[in-house]
Amino acid sequence: MRLTLALLFVSAAYAQQITGNIGGIVLDSGGAAIAGAEVTATHIDTGAVRKVRTDALGAYLLPSLRIGNYQLSATHAGFKQSTRSGLELHISDHLDIDLKLEVGDTSQEVTVTAGASLVETETSEQGGLISGDQVRELQLNGRSFMTLLELLPGVASDMADRSDPNSTPSIAINGSRSSTSGFTIDGGSNADVIVGGASLNTFTSVETIAEFKVVTSAFAAEYGRGGFSQINVVTRGGTKKYRGSVYEFLRNDAFDARDWITHQVLPLKLNNFGYTFSGPVSFGRYNKDRQKTFFFWTQEFNLLSTRGDAVN
Repeated sequence: MRLTLALLFVSAAYAQQITGNIGGIVLDSGGAAIAGAEVTATHIDTGAVRKVRTDALGAYLLPSLRIGNYQLSATHAGFKQSTRSGLELHISDHLDIDLKLEVGDTSQEVTVTAGASLVETETSEQGGLISGDQVRELQLNGRSFMTLLELLPGVASDMADRSDPNSTPSIAINGSRSSTSGFTIDGGSNADVIVGGASLNTFTSVETIAEFKVVTSAFAAEYGRGGFSQINVVTRGGTKKYRGSVYEFLRNDAFDARDWITHQVLPLKLNNFGYTFSGPVSFGRYNKDRQKTFFFWTQEFNLLSTRGDAVN
């Protein structure tokens, strides 16, 4: 039986791998560029606001934005405010959003809700994205988020039975060796420094995952390290509301069927349990509007036993 308390520390971060960008052009109803318009991006979950003004060509860029849901708005004297809501920004996304302003009073507002998924036009990367909801809600044998890699085309692994969440799987993407994949958590390298590939710290709790992206080809030089593929994990952060959860997942040989080769019930007892707590860091006058500093805390425990006599 083993008790594990996992804490995650990141020694270095590279914003290009854990954030996204939103850019585009602000135009009037006739299609002419509007210089000096103010563009505001609001992160829905935290309320954090980023502002920028368009250049002489009407172009704007909001770089290094935290992933999540956004509302985008543009204002300029003599024009109605234009607002675009329902924007989803993922890891390394480069969303191209053009905004149109109609002549009118600045107190008036034109709102557009995003419908279909936006097409990525700024990069030729190939790969797949696994959301945090998928990680937490899909049934994972062994409670390892790495098993979801097998949902992506071109991925092969030795993860036939993930009864031990602390073991490190061997993953081959597009026929490459497992040691040739780059692996980062929140921008910090999590690859084995000797042989490459995923290190022993890949048992990060599934409750901490915001989303992760696997880039299988045509990735930019900013990633480095892995030569054939990149696995980028971003962990969850706090929001402007205090939230928490308590969970437990159980596997026990009392509920198992006989192994199809040995015709025995193999001994296994696994308890995976823990809790999460998150919210704004606010005290006194600091962060009174709850838009600056946030925290996310989690503890997870694994009780694993594979000892005992098999049941005939």
